[in-house]
Amino acid sequence: MRVPVEGEVWVHYGQLYVESGEVDHAGLHEAFAGQVSGLCGAAVPGALLLTTGLHTGRVGFRVEVHDRAPELDPAWEDVVEVSLLPKPGRCSLVVWGEHDSYTLGLPATDHRVRYCAYGMDRGKELDTRGGGMPQVDRYLLQFWSAPPEPDRVLRQTSQSAAYWHGFAREQPSPALRAVEGSARSLIDFDAALVHALDDAGPDIQRAVALLAARRACEVAGIDGLDWVAPALTALAEGRPLPPPFGDWEAMGEALDRDDPRVPDRTVVAAAPPPEAGAHWEERPDAPAPAGLRRLGPARPLAVHAEEEARSRAYVQLREAIGLTVGGVHGTSDHADHRFSASHTALLAVERADAADPLRAALKALSAAVAVCGQGYPALLAEVRELCGGLSPDVP
Repeated sequence: MRVPVEGEVWVHYGQLYVESGEVDHAGLHEAFAGQVSGLCGAAVPGALLLTTGLHTGRVGFRVEVHDRAPELDPAWEDVVEVSLLPKPGRCSLVVWGEHDSYTLGLPATDHRVRYCAYGMDRGKELDTRGGGMPQVDRYLLQFWSAPPEPDRVLRQTSQSAAYWHGFAREQPSPALRAVEGSARSLIDFDAALVHALDDAGPDIQRAVALLAARRACEVAGIDGLDWVAPALTALAEGRPLPPPFGDWEAMGEALDRDDPRVPDRTVVAAAPPPEAGAHWEERPDAPAPAGLRRLGPARPLAVHAEEEARSRAYVQLREAIGLTVGGVHGTSDHADHRFSASHTALLAVERADAADPLRAALKALSAAVAVCGQGYPALLAEVRELCGGLSPDVP
């Protein structure tokens, strides 16, 4: 065993970092993206972000480099593990502001990292440790060569660790960040479910996309139309969507043609649970896309702009209906926020056909939540069943 660091190190903002090669540490959101553990952020390749209970001052700190996984000392109150592949070149433990650093000398090979903490709550309560004050929290950082594995929480005791684990689980993974608007919107409704979808794999993601498209069409009352039903069947069989899907003007004309069979239904925008702190953002009424029926007196919602726009009519439709991606602004009264259920259900079908399974699931589900309005909890309950339950409780 090698011990490159032992004693006390300075922390500020409750943070320390491991940096390698030309990689500097990332911010909190990037470092913990997609993790279940919030004490050692390893989402940015070649870097770690370590959290401490103490905000400012010196904490006890030891770094060990092992040949194999060491035994876990039961004295530690909070323990997590992550994986790290250091970049070639320097590899150092760095204090906030880069005022000091400690050489670790790790080779550029895959490592498992165990971060152990004792006294985090006492450190948080003290907040700032000045000269002559006793040490209240201490930490152990262990490295050994091992293939990459998902991050894990091995032990949780303190409230501080519980807070940071909760913070980490709210952060979108890189894959979720790539989907952008839909993932961010759904996180306000059920963050744990979004992360479960991210981990579920392509088969379940496709099943969720199909479920969302079906439920959206059923709620909108268009699932029995002779050109919508074949599209849902095509989704189920993994075939391309048949015409008129892919042509929003033709789809609008089909809705107009089937007007007697299409419920003239507008939907009140779904509101996330109060604890999510989400609000809806009003947008001025936009002209209806060519070939599509106007939404009448209903007030449309803004929808996140997507790079994969297939036509100008598609872009105009997205500007007229759908979920807002922005934060909460203004009133919590949703009574005036209404939009066309049938048009948004068609959007769910189109989104469910995306090439990337995670994108298909999240974007179709986002539209389906919109169609379901305040009835969305039943839909999300079905999705949770498809995902086989959420992440296990933290030990």
